[in-house]
Amino acid sequence: MPVPPPAPDSLEPADGDVVVVRASIAPDGRPVPTTRALCAVIEWGSFRLADPDHLEVPVDEAQVYARLLAAKRRRTAWDSSGHRVVRLRRVPLISARPDGGYWLTLDVSELTDAGAETRWQSHSHLSEAQALALLADNGFPGRFGRDLLAAARRASSLPAD
Repeated sequence: MPVPPPAPDSLEPADGDVVVVRASIAPDGRPVPTTRALCAVIEWGSFRLADPDHLEVPVDEAQVYARLLAAKRRRTAWDSSGHRVVRLRRVPLISARPDGGYWLTLDVSELTDAGAETRWQSHSHLSEAQALALLADNGFPGRFGRDLLAAARRASSLPAD
């Protein structure tokens, strides 16, 4: 039975949402102070690993994986690796332009306010370097940003139906 989608701007994870959790904890549940903090990405509600490849990864990578997986599932991504659960921004919307440039629409919501509505900000006529810099500033550094731009370029070259 499919899980119904959550309210668009809910204040906490709903069943089926994707959540970053700490993976580097002692058996008593406390963080291990001598180890690097590693995280896992789980599906909220079932508390199953979202993907075995997303176990014991650095928090910044776990956040990227959670955001991408949430976008694919049309769900919301959250991070509970810190002192409180916070909603992660949505994956940027990217369009490749025929002139080789890009158009990005970024989630610029105020994440410290759990009740804030999702807000978007668009940037057009971007070079690849500018698009990569914006993606890096918005949580998709290096290969993650390059992969998003490549996917946008592939999507723009698909034949129309």
